[in-house]
Amino acid sequence: MTKELLSRNNDASRDRIKVLFATMPLEEHVMPMISLAITLKNAGYDVRWYTQERFAAQLANFEIPHYPFVRPPQFHSDNLAEVFPGRSGITSDYTLIRHDLRELMIRRGPEYYEDLKEIHASFPFSMVVSDLGFTGIPFINRLMQIPVIALGLHPLKESSVLLPPYGIGKTPANSRLSRIRVGIQRFIQENVTHRNLSILQQRMHHPYGIRGTGHVHDDMISHSTIVLQSGSPGFEYPRHDMSDHIRFCGPVLAPPANKEKYWMGHHGTYEHTILVSQDRNDGDPNALIVPVIDAYCNSNARVIAITRGRDTEQLRQRYVCSNVIIEDDIDWDDVMPYADVFVGQGNHQEVLKCIRHKLPMVIAGWRGCRKEVGARVAHFTLGQHIRTDRPSRESLSKGIDAVLKDSRYLHHTRALADEFSQYDPGQVLLRFVQLLSSGYKVAGTPLKVRPIDFTDL
Repeated sequence: MTKELLSRNNDASRDRIKVLFATMPLEEHVMPMISLAITLKNAGYDVRWYTQERFAAQLANFEIPHYPFVRPPQFHSDNLAEVFPGRSGITSDYTLIRHDLRELMIRRGPEYYEDLKEIHASFPFSMVVSDLGFTGIPFINRLMQIPVIALGLHPLKESSVLLPPYGIGKTPANSRLSRIRVGIQRFIQENVTHRNLSILQQRMHHPYGIRGTGHVHDDMISHSTIVLQSGSPGFEYPRHDMSDHIRFCGPVLAPPANKEKYWMGHHGTYEHTILVSQDRNDGDPNALIVPVIDAYCNSNARVIAITRGRDTEQLRQRYVCSNVIIEDDIDWDDVMPYADVFVGQGNHQEVLKCIRHKLPMVIAGWRGCRKEVGARVAHFTLGQHIRTDRPSRESLSKGIDAVLKDSRYLHHTRALADEFSQYDPGQVLLRFVQLLSSGYKVAGTPLKVRPIDFTDL
């Protein structure tokens, strides 16, 4: 099928169909989609990208022209506290989520739209590939009448009568009593905690004549022509009310890192290998790396700690254990095949990589999307979930030992890795771009996207 799709798209490339990638300017939203842009570019499409200036150099490395933000604030992963000063003083997870939904997403929609109109005047793109965090989607699809293929790069956020509201880290209802409980939780979120966000989003859309769903997370999904969800059905809660235009495309991952290959053979033989890493934006090693090393220093387990450049030399001086390796960064495709368990904070990209490498996990994360990722890891028996961002040495040791001793975790991770291998995200995107390019028209109602028969995929 791959050869056939490339052949078809090379024919279409004579017309140089123009595709604009438009993304929220955070690392976890931009980097995974670069691989998809490269696939379209290699198939002959004229691919360009609209996002914050920070990513211009990275896109230039792949010869992808870049359009910077003009009207939106110049925020990115490392300057959020500087651009949004009120954010740094927030300690409550729920307050932080509401702040980021309001400032990073909802308020930005009209600003994106004004920028995109100017871009379209010089680069008349006929299709947009976006991520679901990019709130320009309704303006592109409804006002510009340009189809949008949106990527779900986090666990699926669409609401469901069977699921608790997204963001609280709870698992699906499996009894009448639990369905009542999740119904109450959804009611509270929609009518109390997120009500002001829904009103704000309606105010952003109303001057442009755009109607919404009344639900913050559902709006971007509803206004997209197609939603490609990163991952596969085996790593998402089943639901009977999933929208017809949502399709799984396999794990959407960043391009391979251009690093020197890391050779593991010279580090000796140990009973187990533990790989531990923290999110780049939460670099305090005392949160996760230090308690793991404390628990296993001078043991028969090899510990590989990835610091992301935070306090690497200090940690090396502090821990002179022969079984501990401390590095700024490593190409994970090199090291994961040697590991027996991964310890992380619930970064969705990291978890997808672990599954692809058949590596069970211990997830210690509770802020933002971390709790949703960790809940799924535990629900599908892929590992343990410790429901805190700063776990104790004892809780980490207990979780790691449980994963190493119970073969169910490895069995389920291998089965899901086999499911992942059935997908090729780049080819799935190529197929949908081809279908939309060949004449499919955007549906007229803003509340329901007309289902398309894609049974040939």
